[in-house]
Amino acid sequence: MLFFDKLLTFFITPLGLTFSGFTAGLIFGLLGLKRIRTLFVWAAIALLLVLSTPVVARSLLGNLESQFPQKAIDQFEPRDVAVLLGGVFKQMRQEPYQRDAGDAVDRVIFTARLYKAGKVRKVIVSGGNLPWHSGAPSEAKLVSQLLSDLGVPAHDQLLDTESSNTYENALATKTIWETQSFKSGYLVTSAWHMRRAYAVFQKQGLTVAPSATDHRVAQPVWETILDLLPTAAALHMTSVSFREHVGYWVYSSRGWL
Repeated sequence: MLFFDKLLTFFITPLGLTFSGFTAGLIFGLLGLKRIRTLFVWAAIALLLVLSTPVVARSLLGNLESQFPQKAIDQFEPRDVAVLLGGVFKQMRQEPYQRDAGDAVDRVIFTARLYKAGKVRKVIVSGGNLPWHSGAPSEAKLVSQLLSDLGVPAHDQLLDTESSNTYENALATKTIWETQSFKSGYLVTSAWHMRRAYAVFQKQGLTVAPSATDHRVAQPVWETILDLLPTAAALHMTSVSFREHVGYWVYSSRGWL
């Protein structure tokens, strides 16, 4: 089910929509409908170019991030626990070295800062592997190692090594939460992901406060004429935004938030 969810999500991303447009154009071309073929092909190209521009990408992703602005550590009051969501490492390999962390590594750094500042006394690390990465160490274990390197002792970490999406993160966290009798906590994830994650955790009755990090859009979204030129980085940002909006809709339709 998870595999098909991710496969279907692809077709609603910028690259997926472009692929669909070219495919439709090819089909209409084979049917001899050349004008309709041309329309689909040029529409796909135009869509890809527009969604690859930095000004569009920053506007879309920034709209998600602006709902959860950055806060200084000293603005946080002490709570029981920080819930750190996975999605930090780019690829899950079996080798115990050369781990590739992405932009979301900010989640780990921010959580370590919360702990070392005395804002939380425990950390729940939530994140297993996708089913097709079952041979590799769970992401929670890798994140735990990184937290230890940053000064968070292993005895203050509680690991969920089985969950593979945000909904499962919340279910696994609830089990740990109730076992430990926690009363309050912080939910740590990327700013663009926080709207969906916070809603899911609230649905499970967990009293966590949103603690967003990994903000990727700096204001203003428009600086120079270069922001109108398509880039691969901008396309990635737009894709993240599209996936998150689709994820929110899917979770809502399933009653998970």
